Amino acid sequence: MNLKSREEELNSIMRYENFTSTMFYRASVLTHCWKVHALVKQMSEEISEEFFDKKLTNTLALIHDDTEIIVGDILAQNKDNFSQAQKQEYEEKCNQAIPILVQNYSEFIEGFNYRELLELEEKNNTAECALVKFADKVDAYHEVCHEILAGNKEFLKEVTIKGITYSPYQYTYDKMIRALNHLKQFIDTSQLSLVNAIEYHPNFNEFCEEGILHTRESLLKKQPLKSYQLWIETIKNIGGEELFKTLYTKNE
Repeated sequence: MNLKSREEELNSIMRYENFTSTMFYRASVLTHCWKVHALVKQMSEEISEEFFDKKLTNTLALIHDDTEIIVGDILAQNKDNFSQAQKQEYEEKCNQAIPILVQNYSEFIEGFNYRELLELEEKNNTAECALVKFADKVDAYHEVCHEILAGNKEFLKEVTIKGITYSPYQYTYDKMIRALNHLKQFIDTSQLSLVNAIEYHPNFNEFCEEGILHTRESLLKKQPLKSYQLWIETIKNIGGEELFKTLYTKNE
């Protein structure tokens, strides 16, 4: 068992590296997984469905990006531009990564069979997986908001998906809503406070022009977006002070 080296590997992979040269609060994949874990833990407590397995969901949140140790962190927009052949090749690489990860790290994580967790995460066909996927997209959208509100203009540059141009916040917002619609197939999402706080704001350019770097004090104040405020509060209150610190520690 070598779970510490697994976390070291995840911590060495940085998000958005092929999208922008500067990201003020760039998170590692490990940090992202801990944020997703905090979001999932918060939402799990609000879910009333008896069949829902909270421990399984919390564990899936921690390992949901483990295949990136083998295949790398590929930007969502690049995956969305894959041809059918490229998509199939990528999925095969992810599946081939599973036995390698099990061999390298552990047979069990948090009492669950590691291989079965990874296979379940790849399929994304249960309520638990759908909640993790939604939390993953929630974090991605609010990472973009976080940069824009700090004045990082690189997060205003457009991305092109299948010939259609999007702003990063519009693109990540749309991805989040698609994940939410998938989640609705399994649970009543109206019980989730984060879902009820989601709103689309068209004035991100103005936010960026007025943006200033984040501090601990500034993040504790009232924020311009309800869901962004809940994202911050969840990371602080459930993720803890060390995870919260990553939101105001500028590293680029």
